[in-house]
Amino acid sequence: MRDEIEDWFIGMERSGELTPFFQQQLRNRGFFDGAIDGRVTPALRQAVVAYRQGVGLGTEGLVDLPLFTRFINAPFPPAPAQPFRDAPAAALVTPSATPTPVPPAAPAPTPPAAPTVAAALTIEPLKAKFEPGEPVSLRIRPQVPSYVFCYSQDAAGTVQRIFPNRFVADARVDPATPLILPGNQGFRLPANGPFAVACLAAPRDVYRDAPAALRWGDFQALNAVRGFGELQRMFEDVVHAPVTLATLKLP
Repeated sequence: MRDEIEDWFIGMERSGELTPFFQQQLRNRGFFDGAIDGRVTPALRQAVVAYRQGVGLGTEGLVDLPLFTRFINAPFPPAPAQPFRDAPAAALVTPSATPTPVPPAAPAPTPPAAPTVAAALTIEPLKAKFEPGEPVSLRIRPQVPSYVFCYSQDAAGTVQRIFPNRFVADARVDPATPLILPGNQGFRLPANGPFAVACLAAPRDVYRDAPAALRWGDFQALNAVRGFGELQRMFEDVVHAPVTLATLKLP
């Protein structure tokens, strides 16, 4: 097992997979709140430092084999009160050639408090009118960086999750880069009859904590969900705070 873990670490480091892996897993464990894009940012370094401290590996912001091994097979340390997040996009740094967090000069500070609810969310079609059978394209933009979950409902009332999906698994959307659905995600929203789209914006990635009725496969009928209002209530039960809901009906 030790040899296998070392092989994983070396292979992921050489292929550039190590940084996005830690971004996603640190986010899942409550240490990091940022995009899964392979970029090394101050918040990611701080999250690595906090995790190393939690497992007794010092204060270096370095992802090395000892940390990777603890990450794979040791219990999670307690998460900070708030996950580490970066300042607006202008403050982000460009990663070096090696996609491994670089040690900071000092231990990570306490992360700032986060808002308990995401701000306004808009859904708008990219065209004023769609012909019958023509694929529909939508632009979804939150007012602040948020975790966005989108669902469609057809004329029969069937609700399906369309984002995140098997093509794009990261639900985080930044206002500077709106979400385009379907975009190049490998599915279509044909204008074959009346249907509606709803998107919810949450302040953190809550999907892993959501009930099974919400985590059903993408593009599959959520038989336990009877409408967008019920979706909003289910998300709010997980977040323990109001969750923004935006809807768009297409005739």
